[in-house]
Amino acid sequence: TYMARVEKVIDGDTLRLAIDTGFETIVKQKIRLRGIDCPEIIFPEGRKARDFALRELEGCDFVVVKTYMTDKYDRYIGDIFYSKNEKDLERVCFEGKLLNRELLAKGLARIS
Repeated sequence: TYMARVEKVIDGDTLRLAIDTGFETIVKQKIRLRGIDCPEIIFPEGRKARDFALRELEGCDFVVVKTYMTDKYDRYIGDIFYSKNEKDLERVCFEGKLLNRELLAKGLARIS
């Protein structure tokens, strides 16, 4: 579990993060959201999912990413926790929203 800064929302279920791994080390990595699948960006529904993720993460100084393993495209599978305007890492971890779940709740993703 790491603190990270969102560099880019690639599509609804894939983000590029600058992950603080500790000891003043930042790793840039693509993260695929665990357990969900959003439509491809070439479809209107895919753009809606990406735009929702952009709006949700806007105003977040950082997110918390919990990683599990890599997929066949060398992306880490993970969960993204966030809370707008929250500066306390522990509060984001325990009280923040889970982007994976929010996309499902809005009907912008399906369980994979």
